[in-house]
Amino acid sequence: PDENMYVAQRPISLRSSVSALSNNLSAISLSDRRSISYAAVHKSVVHVAHWTGGQVTSKQFSPEEQSSSSIGHIVQVSWCHLHSGRNVLVLASTRGLQMYDETGLLLLFSFKLSSIHDQSETSFARGICSVGDSVCVGTSSGDIQVFNVAGKGSLVTLLNTLKDHKHPVCDIHSIHDGRLVSSDDNGKIVLWDSASDFQKLRAIDGDGNPCTSVCLWNDVVVGGYGSGHIRIFSASTGKMTAEIAAHARWIHAIDVAPDTGLVISCSEDTFIRIWRLPQDGERDVTLLHMAYTILSAVSISYQTWLTHTHTHNNKTHTQTFTSTLTHI
Repeated sequence: PDENMYVAQRPISLRSSVSALSNNLSAISLSDRRSISYAAVHKSVVHVAHWTGGQVTSKQFSPEEQSSSSIGHIVQVSWCHLHSGRNVLVLASTRGLQMYDETGLLLLFSFKLSSIHDQSETSFARGICSVGDSVCVGTSSGDIQVFNVAGKGSLVTLLNTLKDHKHPVCDIHSIHDGRLVSSDDNGKIVLWDSASDFQKLRAIDGDGNPCTSVCLWNDVVVGGYGSGHIRIFSASTGKMTAEIAAHARWIHAIDVAPDTGLVISCSEDTFIRIWRLPQDGERDVTLLHMAYTILSAVSISYQTWLTHTHTHNNKTHTQTFTSTLTHI
């Protein structure tokens, strides 16, 4: 791999560390692609940073202060862009979920898992994505709750509950054509079609290793596993087309660039790696770049940027890379 392929830009420092959780970074670019918003969590605190024209503003807030009851520990935070053009910040926690406006200051909606789960059971929400004007959130029971979000105001309604996973949901990812893919702690992957009332399209059985992060690109499903493997499946047939011994330890997160199909992965082995998926009849997956750093998560905000969070000298930084040879 070419070590000079990607150039690191100035890191964005957060006010404190972030939790070592899978998929603990979300980045979203605004329509002009000159502004990027980041979000990550540490226990019950949310870190938000905004980058605009080289200027950075950052803040942190505790959702506990805006809620009438305890939300527990935050498991994941994600920016969700809706078809209406609205951006919402969604928090998944050990008690349920919350939705905020794009400033992260106004609480729009709160949902308690105790309203649908037995209170004697340990429960949490995990796995967040948006499709159309809906926000999908996975739960520890394996169910996926689908919420419809109004274009304005605070009207949020529970639209559907998707039932197929028998183990806690790890991750959910969607693409522009309305399809979404979910994964769970047993490694199972399920494809859904939101255009057909969230009908299940296909299920790919797991092998017992958690599929911690999953992405969908065209007819390709990419899963990152606790075993350190990246597996590539055909979305049409469910058959595995490639398996990579990508990392030596647990994979924290993967993401895919929608315009090119380049995949970024990070792991507990302290490496970040960038891969090119097979195209035009190719069979091999190509390693394009790797770098050493202490990583928590990775995210692609649009095709020319990739970001990750890392810790150095007990401080947490969000760092952005630009490609000097190709767009990602």
